[in-house]
Amino acid sequence: MIIEQPATDFFNMVDVFSSEQFLLYSPGITNIRKKQTTMVKTAGDILKKKIVLNEYEGKFTITPSEESKEDISKLNALMALVMPEINAGGKPDVEALAQKVGMDIETARELVQHLLEKFDDMNREME
Repeated sequence: MIIEQPATDFFNMVDVFSSEQFLLYSPGITNIRKKQTTMVKTAGDILKKKIVLNEYEGKFTITPSEESKEDISKLNALMALVMPEINAGGKPDVEALAQKVGMDIETARELVQHLLEKFDDMNREME
């Protein structure tokens, strides 16, 4: 039984009889999964009904609130403005950009600070 997919074409497997876990490399399984979506869509079109592969999927899906969607939109807008400045080697004016996208200044400051720290860590690792 596949228990997770840590990377493309790799699968963590568990032998249900011995509870032994092992890593499986199988590009074929990945290709089947890619094709499965097309097959399910085609079968649904032919049968004129929605085909449900996992009947429990809907029970664990969380619908984001409008407030959450708005916050994510602001976050994405801030990142779109901040990243070009960071990539150019500059330091973004967080307060001005936060006001521009309508985001809380303190939250934006923390986010950009965290992002800059991650970039510094990556640069140190590459040296």
